[in-house]
Amino acid sequence: MKNEEEQLKIPLECYVSGKLEILSMKETIDELLRANHGIVAPLNACKWDINGQRGYNKDIFNVAGEKPITLGLFIYIFHGQPFSIDEAESIINGKKELDQGNFIAWAARFNKIFRKGHFGQSLSKRNWPFYYLKIVNGSCLRPAYQMRDDFSSFVIMGIDKNIVEPTIIPDWSLLWRIYLENQK
Repeated sequence: MKNEEEQLKIPLECYVSGKLEILSMKETIDELLRANHGIVAPLNACKWDINGQRGYNKDIFNVAGEKPITLGLFIYIFHGQPFSIDEAESIINGKKELDQGNFIAWAARFNKIFRKGHFGQSLSKRNWPFYYLKIVNGSCLRPAYQMRDDFSSFVIMGIDKNIVEPTIIPDWSLLWRIYLENQK
């Protein structure tokens, strides 16, 4: 697709504060601008705009690593509910046992994207996107992370493959360029 107007109509799979929505690229840019925390998975990027602290990071996999970024994505996608160590074992760690120390370390590495290799202001710890908690699983308490209720989150996963033909390739750089142009 060459036409910018056509590109802005491409439907994308997004999670708006944990709820799956299919939005056009134009609507996606608007939501990304409004959200406190955002991840643009196809661009390896994240953004934040909370309490006067604004910035973005365009190299999150190199800063944090694959499993910490995947953990962060799932915490964003599960926005309204905890994402537990048991879910991380089955979804991220290939059904292998995951000790509590590594689970906590993954979250700490994910949080590095708000302090290292970024553009704009570093995000203070009180404004990081999620917090640690313990949830009951059976008869024991298990570690988990959950998004803060007072922050909005937005994740762009990619094109909606159920609607878009496989030959259509979105111009992700167009999305990011318009996002940067519209930041206030």
